[in-house]
Amino acid sequence: MKKEADSLIDNVKELFPEIQESSAKDLDESEYEEGLPLVLNKFIRSLEAISRMPVKPQNIQECSNGLESIEKLKLASKAGFGILDKIGECTEKTPAHKPVWEQICLLKKVNTAFEDQSQKLISLLSRWRNLEKSEKEDDIDFQPLLGFLLVYSQIFAA
Repeated sequence: MKKEADSLIDNVKELFPEIQESSAKDLDESEYEEGLPLVLNKFIRSLEAISRMPVKPQNIQECSNGLESIEKLKLASKAGFGILDKIGECTEKTPAHKPVWEQICLLKKVNTAFEDQSQKLISLLSRWRNLEKSEKEDDIDFQPLLGFLLVYSQIFAA
């Protein structure tokens, strides 16, 4: 399970190299009993950090790439749930199950944040494509521009 968790964190670092390394210490094979529930700790903390810094694209390509990255993170999150389920089976009815449950709750919150970001980027990408199409057709219609600006300001006005 540790190898799977390490693989997940490596994939996240590949997508978002700017993410800071978590301060959680690396686990050793000999720390099985207390370490097993914390195998995904770095992975979950990294996802949590990414979920707090939404993608703010500057062009349509960045928007598309950001959406693709969020979708990959959602898949990684799903794999994390699978690992936590396995760990939960091993720690069920023990005091070690509490950190597993806390990580599951945290991963659910992160997943919800990613879903929200994904929906916003889908909406923005749709408006951006309408704007791009309108620019190419040069039909002097301001509605695509106004629609894009409205959605962009709603998403990123903070």
